[in-house]
Amino acid sequence: EFRRVINGDGPCNKERLEVRRIAEERGQWVRNALRSRKNLYVAPLA
Repeated sequence: EFRRVINGDGPCNKERLEVRRIAEERGQWVRNALRSRKNLYVAPLA
């Protein structure tokens, strides 16, 4: 069972990946704003 979970077949794997996908989509505007050449004075906070 341990190997199965490590290989991505765990009980919460689908939910975890869905949360990660949603976070990626919601944060895309921030990454786009930081990459934009129009915003010359924008700098990452961390």
